[in-house]
Amino acid sequence: MFVNKLKSLSICRKVYRGLTTTTTTTKIPSQISVYKSNSSNPFVNLAIESWLFSEPKNDDEHVLYLWRNGPSVIIGQFQSAWRECEIKKMDNENVHLVRRPSGGGAVYQDLGNSIFTFISPKKNNKNANEINIENNNNILINALKTKYNINAIATGRNDLCVDDLKISGAAFRNSKSRRLHHGTMLLNVDMKALSNYLTPNKVKLQSKGISSVQARVLNLKTVVPTISHENVSEAILESFLKHHNIDIDTFDNDSIIYIDEDSDLVK
Repeated sequence: MFVNKLKSLSICRKVYRGLTTTTTTTKIPSQISVYKSNSSNPFVNLAIESWLFSEPKNDDEHVLYLWRNGPSVIIGQFQSAWRECEIKKMDNENVHLVRRPSGGGAVYQDLGNSIFTFISPKKNNKNANEINIENNNNILINALKTKYNINAIATGRNDLCVDDLKISGAAFRNSKSRRLHHGTMLLNVDMKALSNYLTPNKVKLQSKGISSVQARVLNLKTVVPTISHENVSEAILESFLKHHNIDIDTFDNDSIIYIDEDSDLVK
């Protein structure tokens, strides 16, 4: 039963045919696209992301995609599900298991997570990839600082931290012409579930001087009680537009493309 839940994205992408998008006249530059998903189905959301990555509107398109999933464990492209998570427990408690087409480690997600995806054109200059990651991290850092006065910092390529505790982790994917940078923002994740479903390498944890995954992460709700998926998505959008020199005051919210799922196809 459970093995059937571990669908490949080649299958998941077919779900997109049953989705509808709603938008009105676009009043932002053609190289900028903003999508928000109203679905909490991880198969649907990752299928949408895969479609956005492989089917750009034009060669210069920059995409911001904002979404979140119901209870699920998302594993990296090359990971073994049997090593990374408690499969039987997840099956019994209806927690989805999904493989994403990017590297990195296993993550637990629920509606206390906000998820962001940046998709950008691939440039050929030597340091373009690191510059692209730095720019995206700065969009997130500036969003948290401007909206909530949270002082986050980037630690390495993958993580954002507040007071040495991880609030965001990222993974990456490249094609010949596109770069994808996606990750989670911990708002009010069920920490008990995170510990129950993930089985991290104990040696790796000990090498970092911590006893568990839970011991090194932070829910932003403990810092800003009013933070939510809706207002953090708004903050990231505003920071994204500012980075691309788009006047927030004149931005038309009807330019955002909202994606709704056809429930008959994804039951």
